[in-house]
Amino acid sequence: MSKIDIWMPIFIGDYLSATTELNAAEHGAYLLLLMHYWQKDGQIGSDIDRLARVCRSDPETCSFILGSYFSLIDGNYKNKRADIEIENAKKRRFAAAENGKKGGRPPKITQKKATGYPEKSYGLAKPKAKPNPEKSSSPSPSYIDITDVISNTNAHSDPAPFETDFANFWERYPRKIDKSKARTKYIAQRRKGAEHESIMSALGNYIAKIKRDGTDPQYIKYGASFLGCWEDYKELPPEAPRRPPGPAPKVFERTEMLELES
Repeated sequence: MSKIDIWMPIFIGDYLSATTELNAAEHGAYLLLLMHYWQKDGQIGSDIDRLARVCRSDPETCSFILGSYFSLIDGNYKNKRADIEIENAKKRRFAAAENGKKGGRPPKITQKKATGYPEKSYGLAKPKAKPNPEKSSSPSPSYIDITDVISNTNAHSDPAPFETDFANFWERYPRKIDKSKARTKYIAQRRKGAEHESIMSALGNYIAKIKRDGTDPQYIKYGASFLGCWEDYKELPPEAPRRPPGPAPKVFERTEMLELES
């Protein structure tokens, strides 16, 4: 009998879907039988009394599990899925042994060796040497100044152009909490293409809504929250309909309350 891996794979989804009707004791018996099956390379025989002792159960439970998940073939209970996994484990073990004879796993082929392409430059062109006009009379080849490339790369990520606009926004915003988060959100909106004038116009509508509705200060949005939905305020939202006034609630006197309680 050839050796197999000391670990046994259990595919949880497959196992649970196939054993939904088992109780805790039956789960234990089935798992112990599978482990015994794995250790014995699929040769566990057909002696119910012995297998019941192996799975720490009674012969009736053991017979139920064997009849439900195993097939009796030539005097030996077999489990088809376990046989497949045992065969896969043997193949892995054989491949590992063959690699060991050759000095270990074969080295991975790098992208450069496989394709012949040069290494990634991550967007930065390597500068070519500037020509020396004293040594050559040929036309000067073009070259790229890496400092120009770096400055162009960082231009889009530089938040400095938006600082003045954000300061203007924050000065007017009615609830000054979490300024750093608001600044981050403001810059993100500007980088997406939002114009400062559009944001400020929406802020004006939001402030008008706060005043019109008499919004309690604790319910005014944080700056970052407003900037996440500022487009909802491109127009002044309509006033919410008010509940029509009803009759004033009756105030009971003490004597009337005593009469109701009695």
